Amino acid sequence: MTAERKSCVFRILMLINNKKLTPKAMHLFETENIPIHKQFVAHGTANSDMMDILGLGGTEKDVMSVVLPKPNADRLLKKLCDGLELTQKNSGIAFTIPLSGISRMFMKLCEQINDNQEKEPSKEMETMSEHKYSVIAATVNQGYSEEVMNAARAAGARGGTYFHNNCIMNEDGTGFFGSDFNEEKETVLIITEQDKKLDIMKAICEACGMHTEAKGFVISMPIDNIMGLNS
Repeated sequence: MTAERKSCVFRILMLINNKKLTPKAMHLFETENIPIHKQFVAHGTANSDMMDILGLGGTEKDVMSVVLPKPNADRLLKKLCDGLELTQKNSGIAFTIPLSGISRMFMKLCEQINDNQEKEPSKEMETMSEHKYSVIAATVNQGYSEEVMNAARAAGARGGTYFHNNCIMNEDGTGFFGSDFNEEKETVLIITEQDKKLDIMKAICEACGMHTEAKGFVISMPIDNIMGLNS
């Protein structure tokens, strides 16, 4: 079940950072009194030159994500940009993704965070018109992340970040997707300009879609605010 309210808009905030900055990032998350967030290890796929451009020196990354009311997400995004110096090399990228629904219990928890914050005059961050950037998430059988990136680069992608995960299905799901739809998965996250999104998604589907051994599926989500993506 999901609940929607016009009075409280939510965002997923994601941070992909150099591992050496994780303790500082954790401290910044704590300053927002966030009771629950996810943290996992991921790996960069861009070449060394692009890693420098993106501010992500090295290949192993920490990824942190949290769901927050929009004012809290904007405030934390600004803190991360300043505290981690996301405009500098070897730092990271932070961005927010709009949510259209959220479970009622989790919504209450998020609203409690918002209520506990000191009330300040609202200062909206500059939002990129018509979502200049999107994040593409391609989930494939384990071992096919490089094939995803090869297809994505050929369509204009500059780099991505991948992490391991599991897909849990019941008998109906297994029957629909087939026995070669492995539980062990890799998800590749690619941040791209809006005008390149469809070409990249199409290239990934053609190279690693459900008709291939990769058994991949692809989604995209709009990014409304982003820090640390240098061109």
